Amino acid sequence: MIAPAVAIVLATVLVHAGDLRGGHHAAGRFSGDRYLGAVDPRTQLQFGFALRMRQAALERYAQGVAGPMRAPALSPAEIGRRFGISSAQLARLASQLARDGIAIDESFPQRTELLLSAPAARVEQLLGVRLGLFADARGVVFHKPLATPAVPAALRGAVTAITGLNTKRIDVTAAVPQGGLRGPDLANLYDITGLTARGLDGSGQTVAVFSEDTFQDSDIATFDQTRNISGAPPVQRVQFEGPVQFQSGDGATEVDLDIEVIRELAPKAQILDYEAPCCGAAAFSVGIDRIVKDGRAKLVNFSYGQCELELTPFSELQAADASFAAAAAAGVTVFVSSGDQGAYECQRDDTTNHTLSVPWPSSSPNVVSVGGTYVDVRQDGSRLDEVGWEDVLSHAGGGGGVSTLFPRPGWQAGVP
Repeated sequence: MIAPAVAIVLATVLVHAGDLRGGHHAAGRFSGDRYLGAVDPRTQLQFGFALRMRQAALERYAQGVAGPMRAPALSPAEIGRRFGISSAQLARLASQLARDGIAIDESFPQRTELLLSAPAARVEQLLGVRLGLFADARGVVFHKPLATPAVPAALRGAVTAITGLNTKRIDVTAAVPQGGLRGPDLANLYDITGLTARGLDGSGQTVAVFSEDTFQDSDIATFDQTRNISGAPPVQRVQFEGPVQFQSGDGATEVDLDIEVIRELAPKAQILDYEAPCCGAAAFSVGIDRIVKDGRAKLVNFSYGQCELELTPFSELQAADASFAAAAAAGVTVFVSSGDQGAYECQRDDTTNHTLSVPWPSSSPNVVSVGGTYVDVRQDGSRLDEVGWEDVLSHAGGGGGVSTLFPRPGWQAGVP
């Protein structure tokens, strides 16, 4: 989506001292999936355990980092020591998992989660749940639990949720032609020209783009050539281990767009494209945890989301939100698309659903939600007027509303 990328650019250049609309990836998981049978017990599965965090204390500290008092950002290891489970608990958990035949593939110093793998039979035995193979409406095969899995009683002191067992891919908004916008158009409309005129071009800054697809190298090369961009750092891929299930490039257009907007307005910024293989809230938490662990980027572009009322189980969402809070405590700012459905995010998947609803993770208090705008321009392309994006006839607009899952944070006291 354009909006988070523009916000990223503004933050990037400042740190270094018509109609704007964009695709917001829907993550609908509605019915229509066809059951194919049980998962082969020998199939090697990847999943995660969300670790218990002192969430309230972590969020208070994160708000201090971003607030006027400017509390110092913490290292990932310090976040883990201060707000995660103890080293002794972590060691006991690792020993128990080894006895159960569960491998720890990756851990994070902020102690937000463990990434695990094991044969399906061991996973089912440990979690007391059966796993099934399904095909979605397009015929893409995935697996998910046939019932809600439960954290084993012996592990509940350290583990709060099981993540990643549903490998259904997030749906991607279809790419449709619209009137094009060049970088100079965006610079004029969002008042960036004064910054770039002073030489603030993103030099020395690193921006992470979270994606669930890859980008096309040829697209970026063509863009650079067309826009006369030279000397820009090559975009770097950061790929995750796992069952990569990119949807034949369906999402590459969105990734290209985010990269190109950042690249034109902050051409000297280093862009890292973090390409998560799978799926939903579990991929979100792993992506953010990896970005924080790597410690290379302080700005993150995030163009995905789903109606928060559709997210199940809530424990998986809470686990991912702990990762966003840890990012904020580390001084990492995450800019998230506010969505395209106005106050009715659930209508993306069900046009008859008139429930007031907002998308997550845009609704998280631990991220910066960025919406689209309508801009009226003068003949010279400069901004004449600007309002929030709303298109009544197409039932679309910048997302907004009140979360039903997250309480109003203290810094929003007095907001209607």
